[in-house]
Amino acid sequence: MYFVQDGQIGICYSVMKAGFDGSNVIIAKRQLGESVIGDHYVFNKQHSQFIYQALERTKTLALPAKAAYELLSKYPEFDTSIRATVYNYYKKWIYKPV
Repeated sequence: MYFVQDGQIGICYSVMKAGFDGSNVIIAKRQLGESVIGDHYVFNKQHSQFIYQALERTKTLALPAKAAYELLSKYPEFDTSIRATVYNYYKKWIYKPV
């Protein structure tokens, strides 16, 4: 999971053109400034549907999935709430716009 403190991130997907020799990446959404990447994928144990790409120099902190799982196990009373919150955020601000 990545905490972007500054910079611009592109949320992209890949489109195949002319078979396997002409793949292309399309930027579907741009996020500028503070954002979180991968929270839904980590907490809900999902594979990413999109490609996340830094479009300019970014200032970012990383939290390994193992550390996130340890955090959930330490505070199990927040487990369901955190999973639901990151899923709803992902659906509204990432999945639907892209």
